[in-house]
This record gives sequence, C-alpha cells and structure tokens, in this order.
Amino acid sequence: MSLFNPDIQQEFLKRKLLQNEINQIDVYFSELMAKLSKTSDTELIKTFAELSYRISQQDSCLEVSDKLAAKLHKLETVTELSDDNMNQSNTPLILAGNKLYLQKYFQYETKIARDLIKRNVIIENSDFKSLELLFPKNLKDNDDIDWQKVAAFQCLSRQLTIITGGPGTGKTTTIVKILAALLDQNPDLRIKLAAPTGKAAAKLSESIASSVNSLPELLNAEIPDDVSTVHRLLGMRNKGHAYRYHQDNKMSVDLLVLDEASMIDLVMFTRILEALPDDCRLIILGDPEQLLSVDVGAVLTDLFRLGQSYTEEYQNLMNDTLGYEMLASSIEDHPLCNTLCHLRTSYRFNPELGIGNLAASIRENVELDFINDDEVNYVQVFKQNSLKTALVNQYQAYFDLIREKANASTLLNKFEETRVLSPLREGEFGIESLNDIIESSLYQHQSVPIFYHGKAIMVTQNDYVLELFNGDIGICFESSEGELKVAFHDQDAGIREIPLIRLPSWETCFVMSVHKSQGSEFQNVSLVIPPIQHYTRNIFTRELIYTAVTRAKSHVTIYARPKDLLSCLAQSSNRLSGLQERFNMEWHAQETSP
Repeated sequence: MSLFNPDIQQEFLKRKLLQNEINQIDVYFSELMAKLSKTSDTELIKTFAELSYRISQQDSCLEVSDKLAAKLHKLETVTELSDDNMNQSNTPLILAGNKLYLQKYFQYETKIARDLIKRNVIIENSDFKSLELLFPKNLKDNDDIDWQKVAAFQCLSRQLTIITGGPGTGKTTTIVKILAALLDQNPDLRIKLAAPTGKAAAKLSESIASSVNSLPELLNAEIPDDVSTVHRLLGMRNKGHAYRYHQDNKMSVDLLVLDEASMIDLVMFTRILEALPDDCRLIILGDPEQLLSVDVGAVLTDLFRLGQSYTEEYQNLMNDTLGYEMLASSIEDHPLCNTLCHLRTSYRFNPELGIGNLAASIRENVELDFINDDEVNYVQVFKQNSLKTALVNQYQAYFDLIREKANASTLLNKFEETRVLSPLREGEFGIESLNDIIESSLYQHQSVPIFYHGKAIMVTQNDYVLELFNGDIGICFESSEGELKVAFHDQDAGIREIPLIRLPSWETCFVMSVHKSQGSEFQNVSLVIPPIQHYTRNIFTRELIYTAVTRAKSHVTIYARPKDLLSCLAQSSNRLSGLQERFNMEWHAQETSP
C-alpha cells in the first residue's frame, strides 16, 4: 500500500505530515486501520492517525466527540465498553466512553486498576506499638499532624500504601522507620527495594544506609539497603524483550518498596504488578510534581489525583491509634481510599525562602518575583560566551583538582557537588554544545582527547554483568600504572574501577538533561533555558522547571529570559489517560459482582 493512497483520500494526512503534526508511522497506522475497518471515511482515517500520534506523545488514549464515537461504534475493529458492558474482545481498538485506545494500553490501565484495588485491603491485627518510639511527639503545635507517622500507620495496617511528597519531606526517612517497625514484627519479612534508574537506586540505598543510625536502638535491626533497578528486579533478559518474573512466575517477596514512581511508565508499572504475589505488601513512593515518565502514561500523577481520603471507619481507627482528629472533609469513598498519604512539611527547605519558596511557587502556580537571594539566582540576559565563563567558573574547583591529579575518590565526590542542566540535546544551549564548551576550557586551543584524567561520563545503557546502569556517573582517571580507567561509586567497595574497553555506552556529563537528573541531588545546580520560540514548546513545562530546581540542595542558578521561564511555568505536561475511569469501572464491577 502506498504512503498516500488517493483511494482513501489521504491528502490531508500528507499536509499534516509535511507540517510535522504527525509522523510517518501515524500515516501507516491510519492506512492499516482504514483497511481493516473497511472504511474510506476521512474523519475516521484522521482519528486513527491522531490516536497513533498521541501515543507517540505519551498519552495512552485519544478523546473523541460523541459524533466520532458513534461512527467508531459501527466498526468491526472497535469494541465499545461501558459500566454495564465490560466484555472485552480482541479488536485492535477499544472505545471506553469518549476515549479511544489501542487494545494493549487499555489492558495495561485495566490491569493496574484491578491489581491496586485488590491490594487495597486492611491487614487485621496490626501492631502499632513501635510508632510512638519511632515518631516521638516533637511538633511545635500539639494540633499539628505528623504525616510521616500517618504514612507509617497506613503501611503497617494496609497491604497498599502510596506515599507522595516533595523534596526534603522525609519519604526515605519514613520508609526506614516503616521497615524497622515491620521487621520488629516479623524479622523474616522478605523485602525488596527498587527504583527506575541506577542513579535513583543508588541514592535510595545511600539514604537508607545513612538514616539507619538515627533509629532507636531497640529497633535498629538489619534494615535492607540493597536497592535494584526495576529492570533487575524483574530479571530483564534479551535487552528488555523478556523478563524472568511475570504473571506466571511471581517473585518471592513479602514487601516491595518502589521509589521514584513518577518515572515509571504504564507498561513497566503493569509488569511490576503482574510479577508480585497477590499477598505482597506494596509501598509506592514519589513526587507527582516531577517530570513524567519518558514513555506512555503518568501513573503516579493519576493515582495522586484520586486524592487522599479515608473511610469513616478507617479514620476512626487512625484517630484512636494516633490521637489525631483528622479533617472531616477527608472522609470520602473512592477506589483507592485509605491508601494515599501526602507528606507536606519540607525539612530541607524553608518554604518562605530561597529554593523552598521557588519550588512552592512553581507547584502552586504563583507568579515569580525574579528576586535573587542566597539560594536562588536569576540570570536574565546571557549569550553563549558569557554563559561559557559562568559555567567554567562553576567547575573551577573541580578543574583545579584535575590539574593537581587528584585521586578518583576525591574527583567523584567533588564532581557530585555541581551540575549543569539543560532540557535540550542539540542547539547552541544544548547538552552537546555546552559539554564541548566546558571541556575545551580545560585544553584551551588544543583538541580535547576522548578520555583524560577527570573526564566525567554518564552510562547510557544498562550492563547487568558490570552492574552499571543507565544514569550512573563515572570519572575517568589515570592509575598509578599510567592506565586510564573509569571510577564509579560502589556502596561496598567505595570505588569500582572499570577498564575503558569494558565501558557500556556513555556520554560526557558536565552538562546533563533534566530528565537524566531525576533521582539525583547536587549542592549547586545551574539550569539553562534557551529562547524557546525556536523549539517545540511542549518540551518546556512547569514540571521540567520544578524537577531541575529541586535537584539543588543549596543553590540554583537559572539562566533564562523572564518571558521564557514564565512560558515554561504556564505549560503543564498533562497526559491524557483513562486510568481514573478504569479504577471507577473496575471498582463498580467488583461491587456489583455476585
């Protein structure tokens, strides 16, 4: 079949393709669906192409009008579902209300909803005696609620808990205390910890290891800190085309803690749930304000939007146990009632000053004042030359260590203090160009070698033999024998040395993407936002700015024209999904089933 088939009137698709409104694969898909559907209806053909395009933009479905829904209903390739008709067929397309799906994405959403609803059950005869020891009453106001303690109560009393919160709200600290309480009840509890990337896994592992010492001595048990990537958790094989654990071969685990869940897409979330035993506890952690997953779906955001609410019976149990008077408005019944706990207090940032105030302003959509302070610096006018000087100065202390031939450990620790972030790979202010500029400053007018003492690299491909994962940071160094190797942090050995010849795919990372920075923290962060009129606008969103800003512990510098920064903040990366509807549909089906 030709790309533009006049028999089914595709000139309008050709125009969309030439205008970059759709891609070639979307045209091929629309042709295939038109052929299978035995239709030459221009409106339907356009709808098929738009569905394919929206999936490439990480939406899981396409919203259609009532008129289009009526047309789609008549096609043999479409199954229409409703609350009263849950029968699923093997048609390639599913119409649920006014949302049109590819069959597989509808199945993913349905499986997630079905699984989480089944796990949303209370655990009878829970023991809460350790809560007072782990969460002593030290609040300034006796009427305040310790939401970390509430989260712990939910984890002890329920099979499913979703803990959300911004940076510094104590998600990891709370998890350590929860694990201590659960292990106090059952020392043989089989626990697994996982995160989407190697960097996020390493950060959680380090945070747990550093938090264990603050536990009460009576509960200072062997808290596990071995955190795997979700791919390793599932036993990825054949470059992700197969997994050891799945719905027919479940993992041996009693509790799974899943961190940085905002980064987990619809498909991977489904795979994780399918691989868990039915009676496994599940704790999901994440910040729903951060950038969404790079693939289809926004699962954590959809879960968060269901809202934190409790049934009256469960809230009474919580009040009696913790001595709180929860707000009556929080009593509401929905499919994931009693599961979500949102941590509100940041222990890292002052919400009224600096980074904390900026992060809160971004979250709450408050207009920025562009006033510099000790933690936040706005650079509103810049060109590549002035930016080069500023970025090189930012790395000056690190470059001094390179020239002094500092050892690998010193270089690694120093490098982790600072990072430059950009949303773009190419262009004048993209990652590649800025990395070249920074590296060239080390060698002045000489050509920059591929490897040199102090070069910073980031692994871009998982290597399960070497246990190196996408996002891991390494520093090239010259050994005492004069051989160049790459050093990586290792929790057990301190430093792990990898020969250059064994390195998996990598890239220079003095400057890295905002997406790649998720799961990391740095003392100082610089964010470079180019004039955005030259680029696709959906790249620049409020979530991108929020994620970049909250990577900084002490100081953030934002290079951006005010109108560009405000334009970013005005655009949210909302993704269309039907996950909330799937929860309601599955919940209704379970309530009405005999």
